Amino acid sequence: MKFSILKMKDFELNVNLRNIKCYFGIVLALFTVVMLTVLGASMRAAITLTGMIVALAVLEIRCNETMTKVVNGLWMLVSVVELFCFPQLILKAGFNAAALGRMNLALGLLIPASVILLIYLFTRNARVSVIVSHIILLTLSVINYYVFHFKGEEVSPTDIFALETAANVASDYNFFGDISLMYFICIGVIVCFAGFCVPNLKGKFKVKNSLVLAAAEVAMIAVLVAGISEVNTQFLSSWGTQLNGFYVNFLSKLKLGTVDRPENYDEDFIKELEEQYFVETSEANGNLPDIIMIMVESFGDLRVMGDLRTDTEVMPFYDSLQENVIKGQAIVSAYGGGTCKSEFEALTGYSMSGMTLETYPYQQYIKQDVWSVASYLKSLGYETMATHPEDGLNWKRNVVYPYLGFEETKFIEEYSRENLLRGHVSDQAMYEQLISWYEQQKKDAPLFYFGVTMQNHSPYTYEGSDFETSVKLEGYQQEYPDVEQYLTLAKMSDQAFQYLVEYFESVENDVVLVFFGDHMPKLESFYEELKGGPLDTLEDEMNRRTVPFAVWANYDIEEKEIEYTSFNYLSNFVYEAAGIELSAYHKALEDIRMQLPAVSTLGYYSPEEQRFCEWEEMTEAESEVFEKYLCLQYNALLDKNNRSEVFFPLEETE
Repeated sequence: MKFSILKMKDFELNVNLRNIKCYFGIVLALFTVVMLTVLGASMRAAITLTGMIVALAVLEIRCNETMTKVVNGLWMLVSVVELFCFPQLILKAGFNAAALGRMNLALGLLIPASVILLIYLFTRNARVSVIVSHIILLTLSVINYYVFHFKGEEVSPTDIFALETAANVASDYNFFGDISLMYFICIGVIVCFAGFCVPNLKGKFKVKNSLVLAAAEVAMIAVLVAGISEVNTQFLSSWGTQLNGFYVNFLSKLKLGTVDRPENYDEDFIKELEEQYFVETSEANGNLPDIIMIMVESFGDLRVMGDLRTDTEVMPFYDSLQENVIKGQAIVSAYGGGTCKSEFEALTGYSMSGMTLETYPYQQYIKQDVWSVASYLKSLGYETMATHPEDGLNWKRNVVYPYLGFEETKFIEEYSRENLLRGHVSDQAMYEQLISWYEQQKKDAPLFYFGVTMQNHSPYTYEGSDFETSVKLEGYQQEYPDVEQYLTLAKMSDQAFQYLVEYFESVENDVVLVFFGDHMPKLESFYEELKGGPLDTLEDEMNRRTVPFAVWANYDIEEKEIEYTSFNYLSNFVYEAAGIELSAYHKALEDIRMQLPAVSTLGYYSPEEQRFCEWEEMTEAESEVFEKYLCLQYNALLDKNNRSEVFFPLEETE
């Protein structure tokens, strides 16, 4: 059945109930209403969206060639606006023109337009261009949605280096959260389906037409490159989408994906530093202590965010440590994820502050032997081992650890899979296994063990019978079951730490035990509750990246309370507790720490100002110190042909 409801000279709107589009649309509408109902959509939304699909299924437009171009042009324009708005809306960042600014708004609209035009240039098919553009850009936007909700940071081009790790932990997450995401996906499908209501615009591959389209595409790309190069890239929370627009901010990160050669870097400068910090090689002390370094997954002290009120203490043992311990707070560059960033800093003494938030150092910079804590301790006679009770593919640890100087690595295959906690090996179980290895391996040579736990990994919505929440919040405006689950896990980590300390208190050997968190958990709304408002300052962001650490010894050492540090300096505290002579690099690092006690990608802590500062606020003296640090780091990681043997001596890995 087919009949006309509007007829003009060059335009005709019909209802057609007997064609493939109609049948397909009805099936699509039925699938949509079932899916939305199952996912908990409101009846009004489900009926509205499916009604739009049914209407498009039966409507068709007939028009001449000129009107076909006009109607397809309008459809493409609607697609451009919808594609621009999609990532803004699903992240609830909005598209406030005043906040974005005219330039970012124009660039944001130009990006989907250029994608559609590029595909049309090769296909000469309007439907294919719009649909393929939707597949590409909506997929990227949905990935950004999940990355933001899991990590608290927007997706970046370099996140491709984390795909393998993300895939390994993806089963722990709920991918059907906010129903509004499904609403917007349905709108994208509706916009694509609308293109089948009009005659398809199919151009011919003529030389003249191709040249015009190619010139237009080149012009659009040139404008984008020029405009995006001037964009102030945003890394904090969803600020990139709010202030720049998602696509613009995403592409602007491409210019920050590499580490630039420091301005003052040259061989003469490195030689000057070698002369300044040269250390005579000497025989290692025969009574060196064993060193056990534990990085605890998602272990943070939520009290740094505000007035935390619970029915029981969360970290009573950590708080009670007063004797033979160096402890305090460390600023990290990771938040809610990106464990390898903190791990990299702690094991190498290099800093993410010379890179960007979107750098994954294990994947991007460790492709061969790199001087590290493990390699230095190995040169002093230590036997080195690294362990993680998960897949060695995570962050490519199975490849990276040997490059860092670990002679032995142990991953999930070495752990019992019985009595798991939320599907993971608990901290307690990991420490029991580590002690078993320690007792078997302990000989005359000192040992260096490095371990990364898994117990506290997000999400915090587990409902299995093997876990029961034991920490309750008190006196807040609403309930936070995810926070209570996290705090329970943190308390269990504190108890496991106590077990480890009590064990090493009883051994005959001298032991230094290092305990630190990798990053804070992502608990956005609760942090705002603790603060009493939005997290919109540099101090807020730094607090979200502040974690506790402790360097404890089972013998007498000088106790210290460190106000702020960062993990690139952690090894110096370890060497101090262990009585190990500082290498040339660590002597330089100690000088740098005295003036820049805590550094991260977001900024640094200024002893003079007694506050967190952005890098642009550095004084001339601070800039000189930081430049020296960047030169040393560049020499260690990137200048492979001229690496300093004074600062970074290496024995080749077999």
